[in-house]
Amino acid sequence: MKHTRLLTFLLLPFFLFAQKDYKNYEDYFPSSTCGEIIHYEYYSVSYCDQNKSSEWAIYSLDREKIDNLGKYPRTSNFRKDNNGKGSSLENFRYSGFDRGHLVPANDMSFDEVALYESFFMTNISPQTPVFNRGGWKNLEIENKKAHERLGK
Repeated sequence: MKHTRLLTFLLLPFFLFAQKDYKNYEDYFPSSTCGEIIHYEYYSVSYCDQNKSSEWAIYSLDREKIDNLGKYPRTSNFRKDNNGKGSSLENFRYSGFDRGHLVPANDMSFDEVALYESFFMTNISPQTPVFNRGGWKNLEIENKKAHERLGK
């Protein structure tokens, strides 16, 4: 049951927001318990300033985006967003936590702006190395394989 709820939470955005302009469906976004919803050009987050972390992120991929994944190479240029929102890079130094993307950088590699914005610290969550480099990475790999299958 627990896995079903997690899978539903992870997949629901793909079913509800497959349209090009998913922001028109903001009324259906998950609620924010302590933050504000910040819209970037290609994704949105519910950001909690008090925690310097986002509760969730949402984005859409359509055929055109999937066909262009990998067009721009990963930069690993983590930074606060243009409004100064997000945790400081210093918070991660020697913390034992990885900077884990909520919206995967690979899913934003279809566009230079999308990839750039994916490295905003509002899109980053502290993750233990075992989780970030293990389970989460495996999920991203499976996600990438699914994109590749859709592209054929």
